[in-house]
Amino acid sequence: MKYRRIRSLTGLLALYLSLSLLLSACGSGGGQSSTSEDPYTPLFRFRIAEGTAGETLLFCLPASEGFFYLHPGEESGFVGGFVSPKRSVSAEAILNSTSPLGFATLRETGRDTASLLSGAGLSQILLKEKGETLPYPDLEGVRFENAVFFDDLSIVAETDDLLLLLPVDFAETYVLAQKALLSDFARLLCVTGGKSRLWYATADESGAYTGIAFFEYGKNTPLGQKKFSFDSVTLIGDHGLLFTRKGENGETEYRYLDPESGFERVLSVKGDFAGAVCDLAGDRLVLCRSEEKSGEILLLDFKTGEKKGTHTIAYGNPAPSLALSLDGKTLLFAVGMGSDAILATLDLDHYFSPINSKKM
Repeated sequence: MKYRRIRSLTGLLALYLSLSLLLSACGSGGGQSSTSEDPYTPLFRFRIAEGTAGETLLFCLPASEGFFYLHPGEESGFVGGFVSPKRSVSAEAILNSTSPLGFATLRETGRDTASLLSGAGLSQILLKEKGETLPYPDLEGVRFENAVFFDDLSIVAETDDLLLLLPVDFAETYVLAQKALLSDFARLLCVTGGKSRLWYATADESGAYTGIAFFEYGKNTPLGQKKFSFDSVTLIGDHGLLFTRKGENGETEYRYLDPESGFERVLSVKGDFAGAVCDLAGDRLVLCRSEEKSGEILLLDFKTGEKKGTHTIAYGNPAPSLALSLDGKTLLFAVGMGSDAILATLDLDHYFSPINSKKM
């Protein structure tokens, strides 16, 4: 495993030379600029299987002041690593699996520690050391692709009929709920209320999402149902939910909901975007889309819909997965072309009025 100072002058010079034909980017738009410095910072390049950069997945790790990334390997499988622009350090190939990624659910369990659920199993990760992966137990009918972390030490998985609570060592299995008693259950979303409420998506007979609901730990009764249509959902932090719905009029609706507090924000944006993320406060909305061999990142005020700026990617396509620090200051994104991809950051205070916060 390699460690490096991200902003070392020699490393950045070599990076710019090697990527000059791969990626060219510039920021533009009507946003307020808080600094004359370029908000775009390339971090490093990695090699992937041809044309698989869009499968890259990015996660914010606030306690570790950085991000975790997963990308396809050069031949098969996937690679995981950690990068912290704030601490100017990265750790590569913390995970290096020959198994397909399949799906990924990440929970930060402390500073420089995390747990990852993926197609390879459950990985306990030390962000400065090699991670170890525990294969899933041979439990008939148990599925983990829509599992959520109940807390640092346990997971909620499912079968066709049941929701199961399992400790991370898979030593025991407990029945948590029967799906048949949760009307229109589609998939788990998150846990709130000091581990007392489990939120899930509802769907109709065709599988189309129709809203959300929750049930209380130890009970099997659906409560707090909220009806609205959506196509996909992204977890923001531990329990924030960003819903996306594509409309027939060429607009896409983004709905941010914090089930813990009930805070909600809805914005419709003209156009079709591959990826979306927002900050935990629901103030900054970041969208990305790809053209044939280029793309752009759009920065919006989530409250007013005002366009704050556009970051244009002249060569390469941005991956749909975006990671935004919970305070909305730093965006991590990946751009790929062929078998090359890079990770880069945008300083969003360059486009928005600066946020005064000591938190990431």
